[in-house]
Amino acid sequence: MASRDPHLAALERHLHRTGHLMVSQSSDAQLYPWASRQRLLWRDGQLDRTIERKLRKIGFPFEVEDCEWEHAFSQVAHYRRQLGRLPPPSTPAGRWLQRQRELSETGTLPRSREDRLRAEGAFDPSDHPR
Repeated sequence: MASRDPHLAALERHLHRTGHLMVSQSSDAQLYPWASRQRLLWRDGQLDRTIERKLRKIGFPFEVEDCEWEHAFSQVAHYRRQLGRLPPPSTPAGRWLQRQRELSETGTLPRSREDRLRAEGAFDPSDHPR
């Protein structure tokens, strides 16, 4: 999704570069204040609906549980980039990934999260370590 808003475009570049939407002061000092402000506006019910819709579409983490999901996802993505495979179930990232698969099977995993996991090969049976 190409965005005309420079901050949204920067956020999308961050996602493509890192595989996650956890923007920290150290990872992107210019984008971090904007991302934090969007969370505050959202929490106060003052975030522009169009921006909110665009942020939700790419899976922007508004709440703590979203941030926790992003953190766990980034560990899986990092593992895959470094080792060329998904983490085994004996690791914390592997156990988290298994839980996401279970949520997907029951239809309770949000579509945007499932799509991102699919892009990492999380539902490809040939890449499930035993």
